[in-house]
Amino acid sequence: MPRCFVAINPPPEIANAIGETQAVFRRELLSGHSLRWTQPIQFHLTLKFLGEVEADQLEKLSEA
Repeated sequence: MPRCFVAINPPPEIANAIGETQAVFRRELLSGHSLRWTQPIQFHLTLKFLGEVEADQLEKLSEA
């Protein structure tokens, strides 16, 4: 079952600013940390996490 959430995407200028800040963190952190960095294209603000949703409910959820 897919894990679903309701989210909004930031405008490109905000996503770019977050990406620039993320780049600073990457450079400044000590090596050896196991972190996975999100690409700016994937940035979003989750408004509500819905959890696992049955496949037959996805269309109705998307329409809502």
